[in-house]
Amino acid sequence: MISVIIASLNDKNSLLACLPSILAEAPFEVLIADGGSNDGTQEAVFGQASLISTLPGRGCQFNQAAAKAQGEVLLFLHADSILPTGWSGEITRLMAEPKILAGAFQFKTDFRSWWMPLLEFGVALRSKYFELPYGDQGLFLRRADFMRLGGYLEVPLMEDFEFSRRISRQGKIATSTLALITSGRRWQERGFWQVTKINLWIVALYLLGYPQEHLKSIYVSHKKP
Repeated sequence: MISVIIASLNDKNSLLACLPSILAEAPFEVLIADGGSNDGTQEAVFGQASLISTLPGRGCQFNQAAAKAQGEVLLFLHADSILPTGWSGEITRLMAEPKILAGAFQFKTDFRSWWMPLLEFGVALRSKYFELPYGDQGLFLRRADFMRLGGYLEVPLMEDFEFSRRISRQGKIATSTLALITSGRRWQERGFWQVTKINLWIVALYLLGYPQEHLKSIYVSHKKP
């Protein structure tokens, strides 16, 4: 069985778009790790998923939900994700390969512009040649391997980047040919070059060992409109 774990914080509308793409294929375990929403998330998802109340922070949210998950394979999603048709069979196929430790989907956004294919192409190269998928690509792996690796670091930023690096040191991260659709709102609102520049800058500072709180302050300051 696959357990789908979604980190959420005031993401009611995104969840209402995300959940049908999960539930359309088969009855899987769906866990929403909610970091304290006050937008009616709890009422909106009632009967569609199990809600787990956690402290905010994706690393913490994912870890607490994973501890309660019953599936042999865990799929971690951001709330603004739409899974592709055939996602469950693709995960089952890839996880049947002993040499594959984890996997992720191709990256695609719901915002179309002439420069978005450039971003998607860059992400595809990063995922294929460096085996570094980000959280907005839907990371999946066996529950036993997740526990053995110690799960996500509970840090303000870069928990997905750090976890992918840790996984890739231990084994192969495969990238599916299927694409997960994620929200392109931040690129639409703040511009392709601005968002790409700050993302690359934060990754560079992280690799240089800058403190997490410093990275968070940079991210938050550039997130404001």
